[in-house]
Amino acid sequence: MEHDRNIDVYSLPIKELELRVREYYKVKNTGIKCIGELVKYDESRLLKLLGTVYAGRKTLNDIKEALAKKDLSLGMETQGWESPFKGRLSSFEFNKWMLIKDYPPIISNSNKQIVFDLGKKCHSDDLFPIHFSRWQMQALPTTFESICDIYKSTNLEGVFKYEISDTDWKDWHMNFAHEELFACYGSSLFAQDEMQVAEHQILASLRECLIDKNIIRLTEDSGVATPILIQNVERCCSIDIAPNNSEGRPNGLYGNNFAAAPPEAVIKATRRLNLTTTSNIIAMESPPLGKGKYTRDQIEFILQTAYTGFRAAVNETKWAHKEYKIAIHTGYWGCGAYGGNRELMSLLQIIAARLAKVDNLVFHTGNDSTSYKNALKIIDKLMLDESLQGDSKVPQYCTNQLIDDITAMGFQWGVGNGT
Repeated sequence: MEHDRNIDVYSLPIKELELRVREYYKVKNTGIKCIGELVKYDESRLLKLLGTVYAGRKTLNDIKEALAKKDLSLGMETQGWESPFKGRLSSFEFNKWMLIKDYPPIISNSNKQIVFDLGKKCHSDDLFPIHFSRWQMQALPTTFESICDIYKSTNLEGVFKYEISDTDWKDWHMNFAHEELFACYGSSLFAQDEMQVAEHQILASLRECLIDKNIIRLTEDSGVATPILIQNVERCCSIDIAPNNSEGRPNGLYGNNFAAAPPEAVIKATRRLNLTTTSNIIAMESPPLGKGKYTRDQIEFILQTAYTGFRAAVNETKWAHKEYKIAIHTGYWGCGAYGGNRELMSLLQIIAARLAKVDNLVFHTGNDSTSYKNALKIIDKLMLDESLQGDSKVPQYCTNQLIDDITAMGFQWGVGNGT
């Protein structure tokens, strides 16, 4: 029981030790994020990390006193505990006003410039920094319990509205990313990626800052997925992409229709938000433009990519707010220009959400809910397959067997739609 209690305490942030401000920042500046990382240091190693002998010794004594109040000490074994930051390749915080002032967006398309002009003056006085982190691809769990409880997730038609689930939830929204983060935000393109940046314009400034500071911004690196998470992003405007003859956009504004639309139609479709909202983004690239049947390696790669991004969102949320539940908003990721199969991409995201312990997967289906519903039927069939079940009282399923069964279904690649 004591061991279990300690495991919970290990994941708490350093601030929970209630150190004095000076000592807190001295520990924070070492890169130690949570209590479990701290207690693994013995006194001599931590003293070297803290710096000068006098100041370090004083801070060390304060740390030991704070740990003792939680029945902890330095040099402890943390067997059975895994840091929530395992696999995090990089982490940076950026002041919002610095981004806005020093890194204006670079726009090359006139219609895109209209949107950015309409939205650029509505940033709030929110002082929370933008938090950027990049994550290494994680191994999939070897077994898991039934996926059926993810059915509590919501199926919403249309595109993201950036809803907030509730006060004790943290919502994350997918960015159907290019390998190079937000690479085409200023161009004539207007798919999900570019639309999200247009509505959250500080993301454009963030990209320019990352370039200037030579910070790696790849969501995939040498064939390995490296999802990027961005927190505390203001949404400053909304863009209605639905067809509307009376407002001059008979074909809507999505994809290539955006650049072809008259400027007046773009102005009418763009609404500045008087009260800005805050979004949290998971940027992941899916494999593009395959042919024929999906291979087992492709299916495993997609599942592993989604699992890595979703699990990173869970870890980031639980570290800061242990009591929060996590909702991830997604859709037909990789099924536009990349030609992904809608049923398969829905299926793999549902499974990834279960493996990552996401509380609610909110699936936005545009005007096609059929593919998503078919994916749910496939899961019903897979979970009834006795070959997947283990011998424990709670049925366990083998991840490798599940991937084999999905591969055997013979899902076919589609054709990119050019958006």
